[in-house]
Amino acid sequence: MSESKPPVDAIQKLPITDAIVRAYKAVFENLGSLARAAALPLVLYLLISVAQFWLVGSLVRSQTAGAQDGSLPFGQLGLLYIVNLLALIPYVFFAVAWHRFTLLTPEREIPHLLPAWRFRHTRFIGYVLAIGVVIYVIGAGLAGSVSLFATSGDSTAAHGEGQPAPWLMVLTLLLGIIGLYVVMRVSFVFPAVAVDERYGFRDSWRHTKGQGWRLVTASFLAIAPLMLALLVLGFFLLTVGQTVVTSGGVASAGGTFVVVVLSAALNAIMGFLLMGVVVSLISNAFRLCTGWVPPAKDAEI
Repeated sequence: MSESKPPVDAIQKLPITDAIVRAYKAVFENLGSLARAAALPLVLYLLISVAQFWLVGSLVRSQTAGAQDGSLPFGQLGLLYIVNLLALIPYVFFAVAWHRFTLLTPEREIPHLLPAWRFRHTRFIGYVLAIGVVIYVIGAGLAGSVSLFATSGDSTAAHGEGQPAPWLMVLTLLLGIIGLYVVMRVSFVFPAVAVDERYGFRDSWRHTKGQGWRLVTASFLAIAPLMLALLVLGFFLLTVGQTVVTSGGVASAGGTFVVVVLSAALNAIMGFLLMGVVVSLISNAFRLCTGWVPPAKDAEI
């Protein structure tokens, strides 16, 4: 595909079980390479997490000691939004590196410890933001419509104050599944962009025709074990954190900061493992469904 136009449709169906096995093997048989790919993103993630922690604390202190009307300082709030957007950068660095490691020959594409930001990263984050904006707009519109519909009726009376009606929870779940389906249908842009292909949402939508629910099922089954491990880890960290902060042996502010940093580090490590599995799954699905092959070894990519 790198030397010719991509096929019109998917050339074969995605085998769900095989795709999951390949994704896990790509990650857990190459943990050293995964660590290299995640090294800089992990450092950036921790720095951004510290900045987010400080900004949120600053906003809380400002609201507590400042405005009586409950308004938040616009400058600090704007800075927090900027920092939250910057939080995408570690994931873009990692995803691009791991897509390339999965798709290109490992001998040629060993992840760099200190990768440079290239045009492929800019394209990648552009697609991420484009999907995010579309999902946000659709989600906000649907949420507004559901809210108006719910308030026009009696959606909580039969279930207690503050308890949403079952149909609202079912609708939220359905919207989430539909959103995941749409994301998976356009997900082939990410491996394509990582290897510098001329490829867009329309191409991805064509190549995932008839494969959308297979991709959703494979992704869900692939991330379920790691998500469960992440939930268990989160519960453990929450329990330990509460014990440390309230033990009296650690100052409350300092203890909270240490717990936040350690929690962020462990969650990030698990998160990069999870992301590695998903990235490998999408990369292999892209290669299988489009017939993409890496260019010759002496070609620049």
